[in-house]
Formats: sequence, C-alpha cells, structure tokens
Amino acid sequence: MSQDLREQHKYDRGKSVKIYFNDEELIAYEGENLAAALYSSNKKTLRYSSKLKMPRGIYCLIGSCQECILLINGKKALACLTRITENMTIESIDLNDNPRV
Repeated sequence: MSQDLREQHKYDRGKSVKIYFNDEELIAYEGENLAAALYSSNKKTLRYSSKLKMPRGIYCLIGSCQECILLINGKKALACLTRITENMTIESIDLNDNPRV
C-alpha cells in the first residue's frame, strides 16, 4: 500500500473506499477528486508522453491541459474532473493507441 500524503484528522471526509490504479489497491474517499486522491497516494506519474516517454501527471487541475487523462472504469477521462466512487479501476494509457479524449 502507498504512503498517504493527506492531512490526517483535520477534515471530515466521505466514506473510505478502495480504488485500483494500474492494478494497485489504494484507499481514497468517496466524492474526493481523483487527481488529488492519486497525488495524496504518492502517485505523481499518471502516464508517459507518447513521443519521448516523459512522465506526465497533474498540471492545471481544471481540465484544460489533459495531462491527467486516464482510462477510468474502461473510458477515457480526466482525473482532475472525476470524483471517486468505490472500486474504480484506473489505468494509465498511451495516447499513441488512444489519440483522442
């Protein structure tokens, strides 16, 4: 299990749930922003760039840059615009294979 970077015992959170990022089980909170949940679980590299294979992660947090695009429950979506639900499956994607959001 990954290190949890969230502030502990300071905020009321939703229900604690399991999510799966690239087959690794993580703990998140229902309703939490997926990008924030991944970052809080120390998952800072979400995918790699198509051409140079450079790490990509959270950048703008408003859906403009599309750096946080992932395969979420089998559909392409942006982590920064997605809320946590129980048993979500999240996978990194290669945009060469999937060029459009």
